[in-house]
Amino acid sequence: METGMDATDPGGGPSQRAISEHDRLRRQNTNAGRSCSPIQEKYPELPLISQAQGTVSKIDKQFRERGHVRQHKKNPFNKLSDDQKLDVMLMLEENPHTSSRQTASALNISHSSILRVLTENQMHPYKLVPTNELAEDNFDRRILLCEQMTQLIDNKNVLFSDESTFTLHGHVNRQNYRYWSREYPHWMRELHTQNPEKVNVCAGIIGENIIGPFFIDGNLN
Repeated sequence: METGMDATDPGGGPSQRAISEHDRLRRQNTNAGRSCSPIQEKYPELPLISQAQGTVSKIDKQFRERGHVRQHKKNPFNKLSDDQKLDVMLMLEENPHTSSRQTASALNISHSSILRVLTENQMHPYKLVPTNELAEDNFDRRILLCEQMTQLIDNKNVLFSDESTFTLHGHVNRQNYRYWSREYPHWMRELHTQNPEKVNVCAGIIGENIIGPFFIDGNLN
């Protein structure tokens, strides 16, 4: 009998051929155990014989119960109890910004199991959306700029200028920010205020000429 194949009859039980083969193997194991008894008495510190007999007994039990000796695949996700899965969801409910690895460490659960629980509950790690602080007059100024650019778009002698502000704070590493939720949470954070410590650099281009750069203190308006 090959161990990787079913040995059952159409009715679902072991076939007559499989039963005969099973009895032959069992008799061989019994005879082997008897012949090894003197060795086991002489060297009692060796556990090999009892381990081998235990393995054969286990195979014998599997065959009697299932009619074959194939190993069932284990599902590691089934190792988590319902209470453990609930603990994972409650922890993210209390702090949706925590990471999956922090959750695994806090609950003493493997990281892969944490990810399976999150996937099963359709949880997704939404990333932080950085935004700038807007004052009340910013909207009107943006509309005015669009109207002016529309009027000047056909003028070839336009001076294109831009500025860059280097601040001492306000930068955020978005990779470290998460929000676990089933739906998009519209989570935002202001990165810059309008009065930080900073230095402004301005430059322009007209035709083939570069204007600047100029360094300006204070706020640009």
